[in-house]
Amino acid sequence: MGFLGYLKEKAKETCNDLKRGAAKIATATCELCDQALQWGQEQCHKIEEKIKHWKESLPPKKTKSKDPVPPEVQVTYGPIIEEARTKIKEKVSNITDYCESSTPEERKNLINDIANDAIKILGIKTQPDIMIKLPEDEAEIWRSFGSYSFSENRLKLNLAMIVTDDPNLFQEQISTVYHELIHARQFMAVEALCQEKPVDEYGYSEDYVKLLARNFQNYTDPKENFEAYTKQPVEAEAYWVEQQLGLTQLNINKHEED
Repeated sequence: MGFLGYLKEKAKETCNDLKRGAAKIATATCELCDQALQWGQEQCHKIEEKIKHWKESLPPKKTKSKDPVPPEVQVTYGPIIEEARTKIKEKVSNITDYCESSTPEERKNLINDIANDAIKILGIKTQPDIMIKLPEDEAEIWRSFGSYSFSENRLKLNLAMIVTDDPNLFQEQISTVYHELIHARQFMAVEALCQEKPVDEYGYSEDYVKLLARNFQNYTDPKENFEAYTKQPVEAEAYWVEQQLGLTQLNINKHEED
């Protein structure tokens, strides 16, 4: 064998050694991968068990508080709200444009018309007196939207918020009309129950009317606790109706605090 032949033979042996070495390394690497995979699966399983145990040891989830307005009352208000929306939009499709183009007297007359529509739509049998005037207390001029008096059967609205050309304030007065007349409707239902008359025409159950009656007797003033004030049954219903009317869709933004 010549020198070149000798080199070729050695080269073959070296290549074979390298192949065998590479094969051993590959086998060892695969074994290592298998071991790593097995270890990872074991760890995942342990972690999964820990998570399961942790979940089981947690206190029970708090259930979401019940909607303050009973479902049957919401259903009853469905057609009422649709009719109210239609009537309002017939009279004012865009509050901003209307306030810019109308006079204070026209705005006052419109609010009066909307109030009379609301009385019919809400099925209030005894016509309330609609009083649109400035609050007697000057400090309340820009804070008092309106009220309903049971003893006088009177809806009071804030003239200052009507004669201005601020669409936000004018929209609030439309909302206030329905909000306060909901209270008139609630009081009628309580009065009917006290006289042992049926209350189903209002879409209320007797139990719900009893709840309203107790609320009227134990009313939370907003100055005492505003959150509790909005969540009490008589106010929760009135605010819910306001929200469902969707007056913000008449191209107007409501106040931040609302």
